[in-house]
Amino acid sequence: MTDVSLSALLDELVALGDETEWVELKHNNENPEMIGETLSALANSAALLRRSTAYLVWGVQDGTGRVVGTTFQPRKAKKGNEALENWLMRSLHPQVNIQIHEFRHEGKPVVIFEVPCATHAPIRFGSEAFLRVGSLKKKLKDYPAREAALWASFASTPFEVGVARADVPAAEVLALLDFTGAFDLLGIPLPSNRAAILARLAEERMVVHKPGGAYDITNLGAILFAKDLNRFDRLGRKALRIIKYREAGRTETEREWRDPPSQRGYALAFEPAVSFINSQLPQNEPIGQAFRTEVRMYPETAIRELVANALIHQEFSVTGSGPMVEIFAERIEITNPGEPLVDTLRFIDTPPRSRNEGLAAMMRRVKIARRAARVSTRRCRRSRPSSSRPPTSRRSPRCSPDSPGPRCSLTGRTPRWTRSNESRPVTSTLACASSPASG
Repeated sequence: MTDVSLSALLDELVALGDETEWVELKHNNENPEMIGETLSALANSAALLRRSTAYLVWGVQDGTGRVVGTTFQPRKAKKGNEALENWLMRSLHPQVNIQIHEFRHEGKPVVIFEVPCATHAPIRFGSEAFLRVGSLKKKLKDYPAREAALWASFASTPFEVGVARADVPAAEVLALLDFTGAFDLLGIPLPSNRAAILARLAEERMVVHKPGGAYDITNLGAILFAKDLNRFDRLGRKALRIIKYREAGRTETEREWRDPPSQRGYALAFEPAVSFINSQLPQNEPIGQAFRTEVRMYPETAIRELVANALIHQEFSVTGSGPMVEIFAERIEITNPGEPLVDTLRFIDTPPRSRNEGLAAMMRRVKIARRAARVSTRRCRRSRPSSSRPPTSRRSPRCSPDSPGPRCSLTGRTPRWTRSNESRPVTSTLACASSPASG
């Protein structure tokens, strides 16, 4: 952050008046233990309040809120013979990535500690977790109801509201997200100026406005509408991969989808991805009454629904893995990370469950996904006209596959859902009895 944006942030924090549960204002208190306990309290309180960031500020006079400057220099301060910053990082559990800003505001030195909220467990300083009650710092264990609410907040925080990239200037937000493509897909008229565009993106929960004029880009905004997912560290591996192999195994790759749309957000890349998959699939040319017609071996609707399902229902917390489409000589396998929410043997007759509700809702709005009928039933029905076997689902220890397996006729057959102990991701596979083209 620049000095200008830091000064704007300071003005907004001071304008809040009394200290809140996510902002602490100090003049010169440099006690290391006090700082560590306050950081723990701020991180935990921010999580309870569903705020992504809390702030600890030096250089503001208690009571008046007047900026008077500070003599505290955190990067030069020490605890014993150890640098204060390193000692704090070592004393906080789980470790917290605190951003330290030192700058001058109207000629006066100011320090701001930017504290991310706790995400999966209360932040402890040493062996004790703290919490803010109003402007007071308290031990978390003394407030069991709030402690229970804090733990519940970790379990209920959906992937979509997480931060993909923090503290992004307004101009950079518009460079990272394809807002024109987003508004076009959502059927929203393009706002007339930058402020209106950002306000509408915030309304759609793609970004979150922060004090100081910066923005956090949410996982929802990035995974769907990023111009390049590689510019978001934790989402780069979640781009859809499409690989075509020459034979029935994975020993020889014929082609991999590397066109420019391949690294874009799902909503932007979906149509090019489905088009590429269909272009790589075999097709028959049966002769009609007078002319040949092209009939794909795999129904386009089945491909579309299986790919959409793999994108929506993946487990984003599984690292090092992402959705993948693999095209073999006699089958397609569509894989996504995460344990299936429904037993693979009961995909058809179990009430539907969704892992990423916000993502699914937005995908429905851009007409990629739909809620009208059960996908498992539709995709089985729509695989039959092209002489392909209904999809089968295999469950691996960490993921859930759907696989239409060996070549066979669909005549008189019903879907078979099978288990597998393969240590592979969840896979949807289509296979067909490829009859030669007529004539």
